[in-house]
Amino acid sequence: MTAASPLLLTVGVTGMVYEFFHILNSHKQAVKEYYQSLTRQELQRLQAIEDKLIYQHHRNLDFLVEAETVNEQIKNRPCEPGIEGGDEAVFRISGDR
Repeated sequence: MTAASPLLLTVGVTGMVYEFFHILNSHKQAVKEYYQSLTRQELQRLQAIEDKLIYQHHRNLDFLVEAETVNEQIKNRPCEPGIEGGDEAVFRISGDR
């Protein structure tokens, strides 16, 4: 038994070192997968924010085009002086004349 004791000690220590590195490698893999998962979630969240900003930008561009059109119509409308001119403008807008 005394002769086998150093051999058993060496085998035990070797087994413990192997198991330690196996657990360490397992932990590293779990941590890597966790951070990749967080990265995917963050990318999805950022993509949703970007999509929302692009949508709002397109809405703003559409509004600006419409506002420019209305502004041009207002600037280019004929303006006759006096009450008759005002009546004419009202009737032209309403389509009664």
